[in-house]
Amino acid sequence: MGELGERLRQAREEQGLSLANVEERTRIRTDLLDALENDDYARLPEIVYVRGFVRGYAAALGLDPAPLLALLPSKTKEHPITPQEMLDEPLRHPLVRSRLWPRVLLGLVGALIVGVLVWWLVSTYYLQVDPLALLRVGTASPTPTLTATPPESGSIPERIDPTNTPPALIETEPESTPTPEPTPTATVRVPSTLAPTLTPTPTATQSAPVEVAVRVDARTWLQVTVDGELVLADLIEAGEDPSWTGQESIALVIGNAGGAYLTVNSEEIGYLGEEGEVIEVVYTP
Repeated sequence: MGELGERLRQAREEQGLSLANVEERTRIRTDLLDALENDDYARLPEIVYVRGFVRGYAAALGLDPAPLLALLPSKTKEHPITPQEMLDEPLRHPLVRSRLWPRVLLGLVGALIVGVLVWWLVSTYYLQVDPLALLRVGTASPTPTLTATPPESGSIPERIDPTNTPPALIETEPESTPTPEPTPTATVRVPSTLAPTLTPTPTATQSAPVEVAVRVDARTWLQVTVDGELVLADLIEAGEDPSWTGQESIALVIGNAGGAYLTVNSEEIGYLGEEGEVIEVVYTP
């Protein structure tokens, strides 16, 4: 164990704190704190981030960070930075907007295709209806069904029972004047199988919000734009922990990247650069 790790461990134990307590104060994971106390730089990121960890650790314990930073080596073992520690490169606000509309359009087209497929399956297998029948309704020529109204009871002639009397001796009642029958009306019947089937219109779901929290360890300039609206452009003193929530995007301009520790959607991102370095980054849901 080196001198740096021994000093940090001794100061923490003298104050009766555990690694979990320090993690709550600094928002640095316990495995990184443990590696720092054991001078295990193979488990730590690059030296610029380790310097930020030492400053945060010293601030949590009330120690002067300058003597502790002097004990750090000039360079740690190089290894790739995971996405949880740092982004590969800052995102650009215009690029985010240019990609938003194609995604929305692609989602609407996908929803339309799914709706047509569901309508086809329900019509074919559940309703037992040919989905193409609706396309032929305009060209079909249904055969009209004729219905005739029966004559009135007064116009029906009386029935004469047959007898053996010669036809010349049978008295018959005078024939009544025939009543003109009404003109038959044509009734068009459309088969029930041609009834249109209504399908629900799919609705688009809103994207989840994006939350960004900044722990300021050193005085730095911050410019924050939430959903295209500027909400902050000022110097922030150490010890402040501002946070913002947006529906589409949150754009940050950090004047001192080594003094601002970022957390995005409850996931620790860390420091995005060195002291005095200006970083511009955009986060979306």
